[in-house]
Amino acid sequence: ATEGPFDASANSGSSPEVIRKRLVHHAINRGWRENSMILGSFLREYGKELKDDEVEQLDFICQQEDGELYDWLTRKKEAPAHLRGSVMDRLQEHAFSNRVSKAPTELH
Repeated sequence: ATEGPFDASANSGSSPEVIRKRLVHHAINRGWRENSMILGSFLREYGKELKDDEVEQLDFICQQEDGELYDWLTRKKEAPAHLRGSVMDRLQEHAFSNRVSKAPTELH
């Protein structure tokens, strides 16, 4: 897992479009199907409206280990401070509201 405060420089040199495509790949190819369903349906529903900084935050969140990520998304455990914020809040609300369905095949 990636630790420490969110740092957009981890994506330096990557255009927002490249990061968005990577997000779709991460959402579809998770080790845990449950995370694929949560992240995939979140991207399908909200992906177009995410601002560039939110896309970078979501990319950082998606780089976390599946077991921990699932616990955070489903609020079984509190997310670490460096992952908390508006994007994690929206992901948790999305997971909690049972709007989970299939993973997306594209984001544009």
